[in-house]
Amino acid sequence: MLHHADFWEVVAEKVNVYRAKVKALNKTELYLDNEDDTHFQCDAILCGTGWQRGLHMFSDDLKLHLGLPYAKSLQSRVSEETQRWKKLVADADEAVCDRFHILKKPPPHIYIEEDRTPYHLYRTIAPLADDSIVFINHATFANKLLAAEIQAMWAVAYFDGNIKVQREDKERDIAMWVAWSRRRYLSNGGLGNSAAFDSVPYVDTLLKDMGVSAHLDKGWWKNWFGTLWPADLGRAWNEYLRREMK
Repeated sequence: MLHHADFWEVVAEKVNVYRAKVKALNKTELYLDNEDDTHFQCDAILCGTGWQRGLHMFSDDLKLHLGLPYAKSLQSRVSEETQRWKKLVADADEAVCDRFHILKKPPPHIYIEEDRTPYHLYRTIAPLADDSIVFINHATFANKLLAAEIQAMWAVAYFDGNIKVQREDKERDIAMWVAWSRRRYLSNGGLGNSAAFDSVPYVDTLLKDMGVSAHLDKGWWKNWFGTLWPADLGRAWNEYLRREMK
């Protein structure tokens, strides 16, 4: 894209642009693969992968560790872990079918088997084994902007240490999400990251996790049947910030 000369000054007061790939990363520094061997200190990294899911940057071992999709052919390497997740998802699937009988026997359809394992991320965002990284907007929502905004808010609360859940509860929640996604979205839910028709309850769940309620100050009728506006998320975010500043 063509930008004016002062474009970067509009974005931020101090911006350094490097066109290179990431070569290495440790706890305090990031190294690029350019001829100058550029490296610098950083406190946080935001990987904006655009339309690509960006998971190719992780090795198979790291994907497994972080709960990211990897080839099912590798499941034999972690057979015990594989069987444990199968049991968790099977139990969750039974619970979904018991509650929503219509999902138990879907109409005739073409089912395309996914060749990768599903995401194992809490709230489709946070890995179980590493609390220093989150994955935003990898799930499918009808309103991607709304989902990205609330996930970013939730991620801040998570990094602040305000989302505290026992690992066992996280695992059950992940298994329920995978089972629901497969039943609700069939072939499109194979990765356990589909929520095209579930954006509103998903947003409600994340706001509840954050312990905020300013978005519900519209009265019971509008809370149930009214529109969720961007300003509602703004009020919830300001509520969270005010609480953290005390």
